[in-house]
Amino acid sequence: MNDLAPLSAREALLAEALGDVAALLDRIDAVIHALNAAATTANDACANLDAKAVAFDGSIAALVDASKRHLVSHVATKTAEMTRAAGETQLQAIRAELHALIRSELAASLEQARHSSARGAHRGLRCTWWAHVATAICASTIAGTIVSFLLSN
Repeated sequence: MNDLAPLSAREALLAEALGDVAALLDRIDAVIHALNAAATTANDACANLDAKAVAFDGSIAALVDASKRHLVSHVATKTAEMTRAAGETQLQAIRAELHALIRSELAASLEQARHSSARGAHRGLRCTWWAHVATAICASTIAGTIVSFLLSN
């Protein structure tokens, strides 16, 4: 009987160990199923995130394009305004210089004509003087018109 008692205790321990191994295998199967479910959920989340990232990239690209168009339009408008203002300033300065030049030339020519007429210059010099005055006025008018045309374009 001594041989049977340890044998049955050994069998009892083996049976208990086999039961524990079966329980561990059941738990491992449950963990595997849970991990597979988690992996499937993670893959679905990644696919969803990829789709949203593509949509986000598209909306960001559209926003960047709209910003670029707005910026280019703003820069073009400001450049045109500044160019127009600078042109007007230059046109006013040119007109003022032309007026001053014409006045000084006319004053010098008138002074010369007064001296000439005071000395008794004959009629031929007066006609020549008036031709020069008319030429100067026409040249100044044409130059002012050309400058105005060039600055308006």
